[in-house]
Amino acid sequence: MQSQRQDTNRANRDTNRAPNRMGQNEPNRATGGRMEQRRGTAQNQQGTERRGTMAQGQQRRNQERSSTVGQERQNTVQGQGRRDNRQRATEGRENNRNAQLSSQQRDRIRQTVLVQRGAPRVSRRDLGGINLRVGAAIPRDRLRFRPVPLPASIVAIAPQWRGFLYFLVGGEIVVLVDPIDGTRGLMYQKRPAWILTGVAPRTDAAPTLADIELAVQTEIPLVKQHLCDTLFAVSGRGASAERYDRITRKREPLPLRPSRSSTLLQGYGGVSRFFPGARAELAAIDDAVVERLLGPTQKGRALCFEDQYISTGGQLYELIVGHDRWIADLRPLIEPLLQRQGRALGICCHPYDLSTELVAREAGAQVTDAAGGRLRAPIDVFTDVAWIGYANQKLRDTIEPVLMAVLRERGFGL
Repeated sequence: MQSQRQDTNRANRDTNRAPNRMGQNEPNRATGGRMEQRRGTAQNQQGTERRGTMAQGQQRRNQERSSTVGQERQNTVQGQGRRDNRQRATEGRENNRNAQLSSQQRDRIRQTVLVQRGAPRVSRRDLGGINLRVGAAIPRDRLRFRPVPLPASIVAIAPQWRGFLYFLVGGEIVVLVDPIDGTRGLMYQKRPAWILTGVAPRTDAAPTLADIELAVQTEIPLVKQHLCDTLFAVSGRGASAERYDRITRKREPLPLRPSRSSTLLQGYGGVSRFFPGARAELAAIDDAVVERLLGPTQKGRALCFEDQYISTGGQLYELIVGHDRWIADLRPLIEPLLQRQGRALGICCHPYDLSTELVAREAGAQVTDAAGGRLRAPIDVFTDVAWIGYANQKLRDTIEPVLMAVLRERGFGL
Protein backbone atom coordinates (compact mmCIF):
# COMPACT_ATOMS: atom_id res chain seq x y z
CA MET A 1 0.00 0.00 0.00
CA GLN A 2 2.78 2.25 0.91
CA SER A 3 4.47 1.41 -2.28
CA GLN A 4 1.34 2.31 -4.20
CA ARG A 5 1.12 5.62 -2.37
CA GLN A 6 4.68 6.37 -3.25
CA ASP A 7 4.02 5.62 -6.88
CA THR A 8 0.94 7.72 -6.73
CA ASN A 9 2.78 10.63 -5.16
CA ARG A 10 5.59 10.30 -7.67
CA ALA A 11 3.09 10.36 -10.47
CA ASN A 12 1.43 13.42 -8.98
CA ARG A 13 4.77 15.18 -8.73
CA ASP A 14 5.57 14.35 -12.32
CA THR A 15 2.19 15.57 -13.35
CA ASN A 16 2.66 18.81 -11.40
CA ARG A 17 6.10 19.34 -12.93
CA ALA A 18 4.82 19.00 -16.46
CA PRO A 19 2.37 21.85 -16.15
CA ASN A 20 5.03 24.00 -14.53
CA ARG A 21 7.48 23.45 -17.39
CA MET A 22 4.79 24.11 -19.90
CA GLY A 23 3.77 27.28 -18.06
CA GLN A 24 7.37 28.42 -18.07
CA ASN A 25 7.78 27.93 -21.84
CA GLU A 26 4.57 29.75 -22.82
CA PRO A 27 5.58 33.07 -21.22
CA ASN A 28 8.96 32.87 -23.00
CA ARG A 29 7.35 32.39 -26.39
CA ALA A 30 4.95 35.30 -25.72
CA THR A 31 7.79 37.51 -24.63
CA GLY A 32 9.75 36.61 -27.73
CA GLY A 33 6.74 37.43 -29.89
CA ARG A 34 6.33 40.77 -28.23
CA MET A 35 10.02 41.51 -28.72
CA GLU A 36 9.82 40.56 -32.39
CA GLN A 37 6.72 42.71 -32.73
CA ARG A 38 8.50 45.66 -31.10
CA ARG A 39 11.52 45.14 -33.36
CA GLY A 40 9.23 45.02 -36.42
CA THR A 41 7.37 48.10 -35.25
CA ALA A 42 10.62 49.93 -34.63
CA GLN A 43 11.91 48.91 -38.05
CA ASN A 44 8.66 50.06 -39.64
CA GLN A 45 8.86 53.32 -37.75
CA GLN A 46 12.49 53.77 -38.81
CA GLY A 47 11.60 52.97 -42.41
CA THR A 48 8.69 55.36 -42.28
CA GLU A 49 10.89 58.03 -40.73
CA ARG A 50 13.58 57.45 -43.35
CA ARG A 51 10.99 57.60 -46.15
CA GLY A 52 9.47 60.71 -44.59
CA THR A 53 12.89 62.30 -44.30
CA MET A 54 13.70 61.38 -47.90
CA ALA A 55 10.35 62.75 -49.07
CA GLN A 56 10.91 65.94 -47.13
CA GLY A 57 14.38 66.23 -48.64
CA GLN A 58 13.01 65.65 -52.14
CA GLN A 59 10.27 68.20 -51.47
CA ARG A 60 12.84 70.75 -50.31
CA ARG A 61 14.96 70.03 -53.37
CA ASN A 62 11.90 70.42 -55.61
CA GLN A 63 10.99 73.64 -53.85
CA GLU A 64 14.54 74.92 -54.20
CA ARG A 65 14.59 73.90 -57.87
CA SER A 66 11.19 75.52 -58.48
CA SER A 67 12.34 78.62 -56.67
CA THR A 68 15.51 78.72 -58.76
CA VAL A 69 13.61 78.19 -62.04
CA GLY A 70 11.01 80.75 -60.99
CA GLN A 71 13.71 83.21 -60.09
CA GLU A 72 15.43 82.60 -63.40
CA ARG A 73 12.14 83.07 -65.23
CA GLN A 74 11.41 86.19 -63.25
CA ASN A 75 14.89 87.51 -64.01
CA THR A 76 14.38 86.66 -67.69
CA VAL A 77 10.98 88.37 -67.75
CA GLN A 78 12.36 91.34 -65.86
CA GLY A 79 15.34 91.52 -68.23
CA GLN A 80 13.06 91.29 -71.24
CA GLY A 81 10.82 93.90 -69.68
CA ARG A 82 13.78 96.20 -69.15
CA ARG A 83 14.89 95.67 -72.75
CA ASP A 84 11.35 96.32 -74.00
CA ASN A 85 11.16 99.44 -71.84
CA ARG A 86 14.50 100.65 -73.21
CA GLN A 87 13.34 99.92 -76.76
CA ARG A 88 10.04 101.70 -76.18
CA ALA A 89 11.86 104.60 -74.60
CA THR A 90 14.24 104.79 -77.57
CA GLU A 91 11.39 104.58 -80.05
CA GLY A 92 9.51 107.13 -78.02
CA ARG A 93 12.45 109.52 -78.16
CA GLU A 94 12.76 108.95 -81.90
CA ASN A 95 9.04 109.49 -82.40
CA ASN A 96 9.21 112.64 -80.31
CA ARG A 97 12.08 113.91 -82.41
CA ASN A 98 10.09 113.34 -85.58
CA ALA A 99 6.68 114.38 -84.24
CA GLN A 100 7.98 117.86 -83.53
CA LEU A 101 8.65 118.53 -87.23
CA SER A 102 6.07 119.94 -89.60
CA SER A 103 5.78 118.71 -93.17
CA GLN A 104 7.47 121.88 -94.45
CA GLN A 105 10.37 121.39 -92.03
CA ARG A 106 10.79 117.82 -93.19
CA ASP A 107 10.84 118.90 -96.83
CA ARG A 108 13.37 121.65 -96.17
CA ILE A 109 15.59 119.21 -94.28
CA ARG A 110 15.39 116.71 -97.13
CA GLN A 111 16.20 119.39 -99.72
CA THR A 112 19.15 120.60 -97.64
CA VAL A 113 20.54 117.10 -97.23
CA LEU A 114 20.29 116.39 -100.95
CA VAL A 115 22.21 119.50 -102.04
CA GLN A 116 24.95 119.10 -99.45
CA ARG A 117 28.27 117.67 -100.59
CA GLY A 118 30.63 115.42 -98.71
CA ALA A 119 28.19 112.97 -97.14
CA PRO A 120 28.93 109.32 -98.03
CA ARG A 121 26.41 107.55 -100.24
CA VAL A 122 25.95 103.85 -99.64
CA SER A 123 23.62 101.11 -100.84
CA ARG A 124 21.22 99.24 -98.60
CA ARG A 125 23.29 96.13 -99.11
CA ASP A 126 26.24 97.86 -97.45
CA LEU A 127 24.11 98.71 -94.43
CA GLY A 128 23.76 95.08 -93.35
CA GLY A 129 20.39 95.53 -91.68
CA ILE A 130 21.29 98.75 -89.86
CA ASN A 131 18.26 100.57 -88.49
CA LEU A 132 17.68 103.72 -90.56
CA ARG A 133 15.38 105.53 -88.14
CA VAL A 134 16.32 109.03 -87.11
CA GLY A 135 18.28 108.92 -83.87
CA ALA A 136 19.14 105.21 -84.09
CA ALA A 137 22.50 104.32 -82.54
CA ILE A 138 24.81 102.43 -84.93
CA PRO A 139 27.84 100.46 -83.61
CA ARG A 140 31.01 101.81 -85.17
CA ASP A 141 32.32 98.32 -85.89
CA ARG A 142 29.39 97.79 -88.29
CA LEU A 143 30.14 100.85 -90.41
CA ARG A 144 32.29 100.58 -93.50
CA PHE A 145 31.97 104.30 -94.11
CA ARG A 146 32.23 107.47 -92.07
CA PRO A 147 29.04 109.51 -91.49
CA VAL A 148 29.41 113.27 -91.35
CA PRO A 149 27.85 115.82 -88.97
CA LEU A 150 24.51 117.35 -89.87
CA PRO A 151 24.77 120.79 -91.48
CA ALA A 152 24.13 123.75 -89.21
CA SER A 153 21.14 124.74 -91.37
CA ILE A 154 19.42 121.46 -90.48
CA VAL A 155 20.26 121.78 -86.80
CA ALA A 156 18.69 125.24 -86.91
CA ILE A 157 15.45 123.63 -88.14
CA ALA A 158 15.63 120.66 -85.76
CA PRO A 159 17.76 121.53 -82.69
CA GLN A 160 16.92 118.14 -81.15
CA TRP A 161 19.15 116.56 -83.82
CA ARG A 162 22.25 118.43 -82.65
CA GLY A 163 25.23 116.07 -82.59
CA PHE A 164 23.71 113.63 -85.08
CA LEU A 165 25.70 112.19 -87.99
CA TYR A 166 24.20 111.32 -91.35
CA PHE A 167 24.83 109.56 -94.63
CA LEU A 168 22.90 109.07 -97.89
CA VAL A 169 21.40 105.84 -99.13
CA GLY A 170 21.86 105.51 -102.89
CA GLY A 171 19.91 103.55 -105.45
CA GLU A 172 16.58 105.01 -104.34
CA ILE A 173 13.78 106.89 -106.05
CA VAL A 174 11.74 109.97 -105.29
CA VAL A 175 7.97 109.61 -105.68
CA LEU A 176 5.80 112.71 -105.94
CA VAL A 177 2.08 112.03 -105.45
CA ASP A 178 -1.06 114.12 -105.40
CA PRO A 179 -3.68 111.64 -104.13
CA ILE A 180 -6.68 113.78 -105.13
CA ASP A 181 -6.16 116.68 -107.51
CA GLY A 182 -9.49 118.43 -107.97
CA THR A 183 -11.01 117.65 -104.60
CA ARG A 184 -13.63 120.41 -104.60
CA GLY A 185 -15.08 119.55 -107.98
CA LEU A 186 -15.27 115.88 -107.05
CA MET A 187 -16.95 116.66 -103.72
CA TYR A 188 -19.69 118.56 -105.49
CA GLN A 189 -19.81 116.00 -108.31
CA LYS A 190 -19.02 118.67 -110.92
CA ARG A 191 -15.81 117.33 -112.48
CA PRO A 192 -13.64 114.23 -112.11
CA ALA A 193 -10.54 114.40 -109.93
CA TRP A 194 -7.15 112.82 -110.60
CA ILE A 195 -4.47 110.78 -108.86
CA LEU A 196 -1.10 112.15 -110.01
CA THR A 197 2.16 110.25 -109.56
CA GLY A 198 5.65 111.12 -110.75
CA VAL A 199 8.81 109.08 -110.13
CA ALA A 200 12.37 110.40 -110.37
CA PRO A 201 15.70 108.75 -109.56
CA ARG A 202 17.40 110.09 -106.45
CA THR A 203 20.66 111.90 -107.18
CA ASP A 204 23.17 113.97 -105.24
CA ALA A 205 21.42 117.13 -106.41
CA ALA A 206 17.94 118.11 -105.25
CA PRO A 207 15.45 116.48 -107.67
CA THR A 208 13.16 118.67 -109.78
CA LEU A 209 10.16 118.12 -112.03
CA ALA A 210 12.60 117.82 -114.94
CA ASP A 211 14.04 114.66 -113.33
CA ILE A 212 10.76 112.72 -113.40
CA GLU A 213 11.11 109.70 -115.68
CA LEU A 214 7.84 107.88 -115.00
CA ALA A 215 4.38 109.39 -114.60
CA VAL A 216 0.90 107.94 -114.11
CA GLN A 217 -2.34 109.94 -114.13
CA THR A 218 -5.50 108.13 -113.01
CA GLU A 219 -9.01 109.58 -113.26
CA ILE A 220 -11.37 109.47 -110.27
CA PRO A 221 -14.77 109.42 -111.97
CA LEU A 222 -18.01 110.99 -110.85
CA VAL A 223 -20.65 108.72 -109.37
CA LYS A 224 -22.74 108.84 -112.57
CA GLN A 225 -19.70 108.35 -114.80
CA HIS A 226 -19.01 104.81 -116.01
CA LEU A 227 -15.87 105.52 -118.07
CA CYS A 228 -12.54 106.61 -116.59
CA ASP A 229 -9.08 107.03 -118.09
CA THR A 230 -5.54 106.28 -117.03
CA LEU A 231 -2.57 107.96 -118.73
CA PHE A 232 1.07 107.01 -118.29
CA ALA A 233 4.44 107.82 -119.78
CA VAL A 234 8.11 106.89 -119.54
CA SER A 235 10.67 109.52 -120.44
CA GLY A 236 11.73 109.15 -124.07
CA ARG A 237 9.21 106.39 -124.82
CA GLY A 238 6.06 108.37 -125.49
CA ALA A 239 2.72 108.40 -123.67
CA SER A 240 -0.08 105.82 -123.60
CA ALA A 241 -3.54 105.59 -122.09
CA GLU A 242 -6.43 103.22 -121.54
CA ARG A 243 -10.12 103.67 -120.87
CA TYR A 244 -11.89 101.52 -118.27
CA ASP A 245 -15.58 100.72 -118.41
CA ARG A 246 -16.89 100.36 -114.86
CA ILE A 247 -19.97 98.49 -116.06
CA THR A 248 -18.40 95.89 -118.35
CA ARG A 249 -15.04 96.00 -116.53
CA LYS A 250 -13.24 96.08 -119.85
CA ARG A 251 -10.21 98.16 -120.74
CA GLU A 252 -9.50 99.62 -124.14
CA PRO A 253 -6.58 101.63 -125.52
CA LEU A 254 -7.21 105.37 -125.57
CA PRO A 255 -5.50 107.41 -128.33
CA LEU A 256 -3.84 110.62 -127.13
CA ARG A 257 -4.05 113.41 -129.73
CA PRO A 258 -3.36 116.97 -128.59
CA SER A 259 -4.92 119.61 -130.87
CA ARG A 260 -3.08 120.21 -134.12
CA SER A 261 -4.59 123.64 -134.67
CA SER A 262 -2.27 126.60 -135.11
CA THR A 263 -4.78 129.26 -133.98
CA LEU A 264 -6.91 130.07 -130.94
CA LEU A 265 -9.94 130.81 -133.09
CA GLN A 266 -13.02 128.85 -131.94
CA GLY A 267 -10.89 126.85 -129.54
CA TYR A 268 -10.74 126.41 -125.78
CA GLY A 269 -7.94 127.84 -123.64
CA GLY A 270 -6.94 130.75 -121.46
CA VAL A 271 -5.47 131.95 -118.20
CA SER A 272 -6.42 130.20 -114.94
CA ARG A 273 -8.26 132.39 -112.46
CA PHE A 274 -10.02 130.05 -110.07
CA PHE A 275 -10.26 132.11 -106.90
CA PRO A 276 -11.12 135.66 -105.84
CA GLY A 277 -8.39 138.21 -105.23
CA ALA A 278 -6.48 138.24 -108.50
CA ARG A 279 -9.13 137.50 -111.08
CA ALA A 280 -9.21 141.02 -112.55
CA GLU A 281 -5.49 141.09 -113.36
CA LEU A 282 -5.43 137.55 -114.70
CA ALA A 283 -8.49 138.20 -116.89
CA ALA A 284 -6.86 141.39 -118.24
CA ILE A 285 -3.81 139.36 -119.30
CA ASP A 286 -6.05 136.78 -121.00
CA ASP A 287 -8.07 139.44 -122.85
CA ALA A 288 -4.92 141.23 -124.02
CA VAL A 289 -3.42 138.05 -125.50
CA VAL A 290 -6.62 137.03 -127.28
CA GLU A 291 -7.24 140.50 -128.72
CA ARG A 292 -3.69 140.74 -130.11
CA LEU A 293 -3.99 137.31 -131.71
CA LEU A 294 -7.63 137.34 -132.94
CA GLY A 295 -8.52 141.02 -133.02
CA PRO A 296 -11.30 142.84 -131.15
CA THR A 297 -14.46 141.07 -130.14
CA GLN A 298 -17.17 141.03 -132.81
CA LYS A 299 -20.81 141.50 -131.93
CA GLY A 300 -22.74 138.29 -131.94
CA ARG A 301 -19.65 136.10 -132.26
CA ALA A 302 -17.39 134.35 -129.79
CA LEU A 303 -13.78 134.22 -130.91
CA CYS A 304 -12.69 131.55 -128.41
CA PHE A 305 -13.77 129.87 -125.20
CA GLU A 306 -12.40 129.02 -121.80
CA ASP A 307 -12.88 126.20 -119.27
CA GLN A 308 -11.82 126.87 -115.69
CA TYR A 309 -11.15 123.27 -114.65
CA ILE A 310 -10.00 123.57 -111.01
CA SER A 311 -7.49 120.75 -111.28
CA THR A 312 -4.00 120.99 -112.75
CA GLY A 313 -4.11 117.30 -113.65
CA GLY A 314 -7.47 117.90 -115.31
CA GLN A 315 -6.05 120.86 -117.28
CA LEU A 316 -3.13 118.71 -118.48
CA TYR A 317 -5.62 116.02 -119.51
CA GLU A 318 -7.62 118.54 -121.55
CA LEU A 319 -4.43 119.49 -123.40
CA ILE A 320 -3.38 115.87 -123.96
CA VAL A 321 -6.67 114.62 -125.42
CA GLY A 322 -7.16 117.63 -127.71
CA HIS A 323 -9.86 119.57 -125.84
CA ASP A 324 -7.81 122.69 -124.94
CA ARG A 325 -5.25 124.54 -127.04
CA TRP A 326 -3.39 126.44 -124.36
CA ILE A 327 -3.43 127.00 -120.61
CA ALA A 328 -1.48 129.48 -118.48
CA ASP A 329 -1.46 129.31 -114.68
CA LEU A 330 0.29 132.55 -113.70
CA ARG A 331 -0.96 132.96 -110.15
CA PRO A 332 2.49 133.12 -108.47
CA LEU A 333 3.42 136.08 -110.71
CA ILE A 334 0.56 138.10 -109.24
CA GLU A 335 1.76 137.83 -105.66
CA PRO A 336 4.01 140.97 -105.66
CA LEU A 337 1.12 143.01 -107.03
CA LEU A 338 -1.23 141.73 -104.32
CA GLN A 339 1.36 142.37 -101.61
CA ARG A 340 1.60 146.02 -102.67
CA GLN A 341 -2.18 146.18 -102.31
CA GLY A 342 -2.04 144.57 -98.89
CA ARG A 343 -3.73 141.37 -100.07
CA ALA A 344 -2.74 137.73 -100.01
CA LEU A 345 -2.45 135.45 -103.01
CA GLY A 346 -4.31 132.43 -101.63
CA ILE A 347 -3.92 129.03 -103.25
CA CYS A 348 -1.32 128.32 -105.94
CA CYS A 349 -0.18 125.40 -108.03
CA HIS A 350 2.55 123.25 -106.41
CA PRO A 351 5.02 120.71 -107.80
CA TYR A 352 2.84 117.73 -106.90
CA ASP A 353 0.07 119.23 -109.07
CA LEU A 354 2.47 118.96 -112.01
CA SER A 355 3.93 115.55 -111.22
CA THR A 356 2.47 114.16 -114.48
CA GLU A 357 3.45 116.96 -116.88
CA LEU A 358 5.81 114.33 -118.37
CA VAL A 359 2.71 112.64 -119.87
CA ALA A 360 1.76 115.86 -121.66
CA ARG A 361 5.26 116.37 -123.06
CA GLU A 362 5.58 112.74 -124.16
CA ALA A 363 2.16 113.03 -125.87
CA GLY A 364 3.42 115.99 -127.92
CA ALA A 365 2.20 118.97 -125.90
CA GLN A 366 4.55 121.74 -124.80
CA VAL A 367 4.85 122.57 -121.07
CA THR A 368 7.07 125.40 -119.80
CA ASP A 369 7.64 127.62 -116.81
CA ALA A 370 6.47 131.25 -116.78
CA ALA A 371 9.55 132.39 -118.71
CA GLY A 372 9.28 129.74 -121.40
CA GLY A 373 11.93 127.40 -120.00
CA ARG A 374 11.78 123.80 -118.87
CA LEU A 375 9.85 123.21 -115.66
CA ARG A 376 12.46 122.69 -112.95
CA ALA A 377 10.53 123.36 -109.77
CA PRO A 378 11.94 121.38 -106.83
CA ILE A 379 10.09 118.22 -105.87
CA ASP A 380 8.50 119.43 -102.67
CA VAL A 381 5.09 120.38 -101.31
CA PHE A 382 5.38 124.11 -100.69
CA THR A 383 6.92 125.81 -103.75
CA ASP A 384 4.49 127.95 -105.77
CA VAL A 385 4.74 127.14 -109.47
CA ALA A 386 3.64 129.11 -112.55
CA TRP A 387 3.36 127.12 -115.77
CA ILE A 388 2.14 127.35 -119.34
CA GLY A 389 0.94 124.57 -121.64
CA TYR A 390 0.48 124.55 -125.41
CA ALA A 391 -1.14 121.75 -127.42
CA ASN A 392 1.64 121.80 -130.03
CA GLN A 393 4.73 123.65 -131.12
CA LYS A 394 2.90 125.82 -133.67
CA LEU A 395 0.53 127.14 -131.03
CA ARG A 396 3.47 127.82 -128.76
CA ASP A 397 5.25 129.76 -131.49
CA THR A 398 2.07 131.80 -131.98
CA ILE A 399 1.04 132.48 -128.39
CA GLU A 400 4.27 132.60 -126.38
CA PRO A 401 5.79 135.80 -127.81
CA VAL A 402 2.54 137.69 -127.36
CA LEU A 403 2.03 136.41 -123.81
CA MET A 404 5.59 137.33 -122.79
CA ALA A 405 5.16 140.80 -124.22
CA VAL A 406 1.88 141.36 -122.36
CA LEU A 407 3.45 140.22 -119.08
CA ARG A 408 6.39 142.57 -119.47
CA GLU A 409 4.10 145.48 -120.32
CA ARG A 410 2.07 144.87 -117.19
CA GLY A 411 5.16 144.90 -114.99
CA PHE A 412 5.83 141.20 -114.55
CA GLY A 413 9.54 140.95 -115.19
CA LEU A 414 10.54 137.48 -116.37
